[in-house]
Amino acid sequence: KMIILSVVIAALFGAGVSTFILTPEYKSTIQVIASQDFDSQIMQNTEVQANIQLVSTYNEIIKSPFILEKVSEEMDGLYSVAELMKMIQVRNETNSQIINISMVSEDSKVAAKLVTLTAKTFQEYGSSIMKIKDITIISKSKYNTVSTRRHPAVYVLIASVCGLFFGIVLAFILSMLDSTLKNEEDIY
Repeated sequence: KMIILSVVIAALFGAGVSTFILTPEYKSTIQVIASQDFDSQIMQNTEVQANIQLVSTYNEIIKSPFILEKVSEEMDGLYSVAELMKMIQVRNETNSQIINISMVSEDSKVAAKLVTLTAKTFQEYGSSIMKIKDITIISKSKYNTVSTRRHPAVYVLIASVCGLFFGIVLAFILSMLDSTLKNEEDIY
């Protein structure tokens, strides 16, 4: 009875937490490709390799206070630079010039708007910061906005397993500590 009760209580707790306490978060992503301005047309292979090596620099420029200040100004100061730094994620695939810019927010529309503003700001000011020849947005955020929160059933399942484990341990401990006499042979 104790094991079943602990599983039921834990499942109800997991359902309550996933429904009322956890706030949904949405992640919106835009893909950008940037290429460096080289003078010589002969160095095409070298140019691609240099661009790939510069992508980590571009990632840091995108997350820089300079770019995020412009985004904050576009949003009329609704988000500070520090808040935007916590919300932004910039990464790229290995040996690729494609940069994935993501913003995480509790509102899917805000996440999409912020990531679009960030990409456009990088597109506008990136060429003045470094000699970036061309910055192209290759995917739009409206196609890449997803919820980062797991389905509530996952939380209920995890809580149920924890409740089952807790119930078994508690039942085992209580049976070990039980010193009551159950039959006549226990007296001798």
